[in-house]
Amino acid sequence: MAFITKIQIQQKNKSRFNIFIDKGQGEEYGFSVHENVLISHRLHQGMEIDEAKLARILQEEEVNKAYLHGLHYLSYGMRSEKEIGEYLEKKEYLEEAIALAIEKLKHERYIDDRAFAKAYVLTKKNITSKGLQLIPA
Repeated sequence: MAFITKIQIQQKNKSRFNIFIDKGQGEEYGFSVHENVLISHRLHQGMEIDEAKLARILQEEEVNKAYLHGLHYLSYGMRSEKEIGEYLEKKEYLEEAIALAIEKLKHERYIDDRAFAKAYVLTKKNITSKGLQLIPA
């Protein structure tokens, strides 16, 4: 069992928090979480955390990080589900975190392969000199 002894806002990223814990040997740095995870788990000073709860928090943090990286990648332009998955794999996220992050992006309609395909076809048709000749039937 561990207790949260202190929650501190990070210096460079104000949406992330450092969590300090005491496992009976004095206060030490435990882990960092995004504000979404902090709120969803209602983390607060004095809260008791067992190993199972800690594992759930860290798993949700991994999914949240993958989601935010995917969202950042989408900010440059439309991407397919496959492109997002490959990008997150390069960032070395766990398969489960990637799947959950992609599902969340799809649920919020940031990823839509059908709309991506339509936009891709229109772009190729309008921009390239070959137009429809290049796209197989």
